[in-house]
Amino acid sequence: MQKTIFVTDSTDGIGLETATILVSQGHNVLLHGPTRQNWRHGKQRSLR
Repeated sequence: MQKTIFVTDSTDGIGLETATILVSQGHNVLLHGPTRQNWRHGKQRSLR
């Protein structure tokens, strides 16, 4: 079952790893980070 999940502080560390796993499982993941630059970096890494 596909879900939409909001992961806070998902631009690095545990949050990024969690977001990456959820995306690989087919979920829609909303990323959140302290700065736009961090958010873009997290997005690029989680979509690999």
